[in-house]
Amino acid sequence: MLNIMKRGNRTLANHLAVAAVVLIVGCTEKPFREVKLRYDNGNEEVVRTYPNKSDTSKYLLEEFHEAGEKRVVGRVDGDTATLTSWYENGQKEAEWSEILGLEHGFIQCWYANGQLKKTGTLNRGNKVGEEHRWHDDGRPEYEATFKDGRKEGRTQYWSGTGRYISRTYSNDTLSGPSLEIDSLGVHINGQYVQGLEEGLWTWTGSTGKVTGTTTYHLGKEVE
Repeated sequence: MLNIMKRGNRTLANHLAVAAVVLIVGCTEKPFREVKLRYDNGNEEVVRTYPNKSDTSKYLLEEFHEAGEKRVVGRVDGDTATLTSWYENGQKEAEWSEILGLEHGFIQCWYANGQLKKTGTLNRGNKVGEEHRWHDDGRPEYEATFKDGRKEGRTQYWSGTGRYISRTYSNDTLSGPSLEIDSLGVHINGQYVQGLEEGLWTWTGSTGKVTGTTTYHLGKEVE
């Protein structure tokens, strides 16, 4: 009799455990997928998937190109988002994060051919630290340093045709040495003060011979 009671108690306990599991599973909310936009051809353009339908501040964001290829995928958690985008050919286009819709943190961008295009860091939309850009063949295009969104120190630019420009900035204003080399090798050297040409500027040919000079004061030529 005691064994039967024990078996009965175990059976009752098992049933209660199963019922508890069913209750928990039944109360667990399934992810809710919401199509926010569609293209004219019916394909999905913007989709949000909420882990908890009652909390719309957290979701998986998916955006698609018109033909159906993924365009953007990201995790959104309230005011912050971590995102990745792709070109239609499937090549990654960019990786970045946002706070309140403003780019924040380290960002990388690529060309459609896979070549790295740009790297930089932003603080709520303002550039900080070094920014680098490259041409689509891998050659450098631009280097600069920023402080609170303003250029600070030396910047360099390389055109696709061989032109080179070096400028110096202070608080986003030209201030300091300047060098420009055109595609023929002619060097132009000078100085800026508060955004204006100042002092002696020289033009030097590709052979190293000075071909011309001009003196400036407050951005105007001095005779």
